[in-house]
Amino acid sequence: DTSYLMALVERDPIKRGEYLVACDQQIIDDAVVVPVYRDDFLVFLNLKVRDFSVNSMEIIDLSSVYIKEIK
Repeated sequence: DTSYLMALVERDPIKRGEYLVACDQQIIDDAVVVPVYRDDFLVFLNLKVRDFSVNSMEIIDLSSVYIKEIK
């Protein structure tokens, strides 16, 4: 949160980039989302999300999605 807020107000593009890299690293370290790649289609999922699916036309069907706590 702090790195993101600092990046929002930082005027120096190099320092802003460093803050954003720190944000990316925090996401990786916490593993709160899993990136799902498919060509030019990108989805970020929380690890608690279950039965998420995308069809061949990249249409997301949320009818069977549910949340389950991680053990």
